[in-house]
Amino acid sequence: MKRPDQDFWNVAVDCTLRLMPFIVALGCSRSEQSEKQSAQQPPKPSAESPMQSPTPPEAIAARERGKACLKAGDPAKALTAFDEAIRLDQNYADAYCQRGNAHFDLAQFDKAIADFKTAVRLDPKLFEAYCNRGLTYSEKGQFEEAIADYTKAAEVKPSEADVAYRGRANVHIAMHQLDKAIADFDKAIQAKETCGAAYGGRGKAYFDKGNLSKAMDDCTRAIELDPKNALWFMQRAGIYSQSNDPKHAVADFSEAIRLDPENSALYQLRGQTYRALGEKVQAEADLAKAKQLQDGTK
Repeated sequence: MKRPDQDFWNVAVDCTLRLMPFIVALGCSRSEQSEKQSAQQPPKPSAESPMQSPTPPEAIAARERGKACLKAGDPAKALTAFDEAIRLDQNYADAYCQRGNAHFDLAQFDKAIADFKTAVRLDPKLFEAYCNRGLTYSEKGQFEEAIADYTKAAEVKPSEADVAYRGRANVHIAMHQLDKAIADFDKAIQAKETCGAAYGGRGKAYFDKGNLSKAMDDCTRAIELDPKNALWFMQRAGIYSQSNDPKHAVADFSEAIRLDPENSALYQLRGQTYRALGEKVQAEADLAKAKQLQDGTK
């Protein structure tokens, strides 16, 4: 079986990183659990944790301000709010976890890990803290520690295990252990059959192994489950390109561009595909558009 041309995927890396916030370069987002937590109440102490006084409403409000700042892309301002929440309640596990997220966004990985450690000490069942510490360890290249955290996350919250298995799969990809990565994506799919990200991640792993048929099947399934995610169209376009089917590749790049029209990498990739088809005018237009977006001009 033909091994995919890695030059194609190297060009696509920037596109991948931009399309999915909080991604480890190979496709797993930071834990989605924070979006599901109540905006009114912090996580309850676990059975292993000592009884604690109720968190003051002012601390909860400060945490919410910090989360809003994170969502708005201002982690520095978020830190101030989380510091305030922790000052008001030094046992507020989720405030430490969220401050760890802010440190992560600022690439302050050691500080992030310290906060996640405090969070799980205060609440040993805080799923998000394990997942996000695993992601942080992965960013630092401490892969064994990352695997341990994702494994623990799957244990403490089986209902969210697909997130943990996807995270662990990406660590295996970073370690060039593609078969182990595929096994973990399999577990993620078993845990949540409608998880488009698990199919898309497994498709990427199959692509790296040179199994274009399985990669195509998985990316198509990811599109069916998550049709508004430009990443899956970009990935499938790459598979079409490697399968000597540039016309279908152009169609998928075009759909990805419709979903994310400001992404320069998509125009660059479609331009290269048009060039392979001998369609010079379209190729030059796309490559010019890519450069325009890269330069920040209109």
